[in-house]
Amino acid sequence: MADMRNGTSWLLLIASAWLACAPAAAQGAAASYEDEHVALHLDAASPAEDGRGRAALTIDLAPGWKTYWIDPGDSGVPPTLDVPPSGAVALSRIRFPAPHRSDDGYGQSNGYTGTVGIALDYTTRPNTPDAVLAIDVTLGVCREICIPVSASLAARLGDGNVSRIAAAFDGLPQTSTADAGILGAQLAADAQSVDITTALPNGDGEPDLFVAATGGWYFGAPRSVARAGGGRLVFTVPVLQAPRKADPDKLALDVVLTRGDAAWEARELAATPKAD
Repeated sequence: MADMRNGTSWLLLIASAWLACAPAAAQGAAASYEDEHVALHLDAASPAEDGRGRAALTIDLAPGWKTYWIDPGDSGVPPTLDVPPSGAVALSRIRFPAPHRSDDGYGQSNGYTGTVGIALDYTTRPNTPDAVLAIDVTLGVCREICIPVSASLAARLGDGNVSRIAAAFDGLPQTSTADAGILGAQLAADAQSVDITTALPNGDGEPDLFVAATGGWYFGAPRSVARAGGGRLVFTVPVLQAPRKADPDKLALDVVLTRGDAAWEARELAATPKAD
């Protein structure tokens, strides 16, 4: 949990403890959940002949409330989406829109306000028209403190709102190329920081960079940005926490670069170790 990494406020510590043990807030096979802070909608399109399809989890936050990206930053609670093991439909990929950075008084956090669409790719057995996508969702929804939200949602394949599904996929960051986005990563010899090399096309707005990884790695906001040759920018990102038995050679990063309304991503980017 983020509060155990950086010593954030006791309010977030309590909120995270509640989140860990909160009971499901929605019962049965409902495709939506709503309370005074947030509304959740699960939509699933019909699968193709090979059993693959698209779905979306849409999060509508009340004004003044926010939720968090996969690495929440200094404070916050990362989202979890789990498919019950007995389900006939499996998630093959979960993708988030680019987050925004904010300062909530306890530290900087990475997250969202307003409406957020999480894009889901699923697989199911061919010729199963009555199959249902079931997901257990856990979120930290926060204003001054975090309120745990836990819901069990289920949507029948083909009954989904196609506009919400399209909006979730249209809102994803662009895939990086050699001309725009994330070009590479190098982990410092002491594993205390990582340098991310990027390329940006001409445009307005200050760039920002977000880094996440699995296995107990957590990262902070970039502490410096340097210009390299060819119009490239190198972001130096601190490592806030590494696993006790970290293997830097196996570190794979999910990186999002933003500027204004534009965003680029690189998934499972290998972090090349720097020489001493």
